[in-house]
Amino acid sequence: MSEQTDESDDIVTALLRQAAEARIEAASAMVEALTAGDPVIWEPTPEKIAKWQAELEEAQAELADLINADRT
Repeated sequence: MSEQTDESDDIVTALLRQAAEARIEAASAMVEALTAGDPVIWEPTPEKIAKWQAELEEAQAELADLINADRT
């Protein structure tokens, strides 16, 4: 591969990692708000908690895949 292509791939990978990290942060905040926040404001339901927990796990898996791809 050319040097320019490698640099472009690095930029894309860095952006994908940042996006996954942002998703983790947002999903973590939502899980925390739903489980520890004011129930009147957040109206926690098992479905809402499960949705955000699944989002958190998906984003963590995506970030792990990106990190592992960087090592190869």
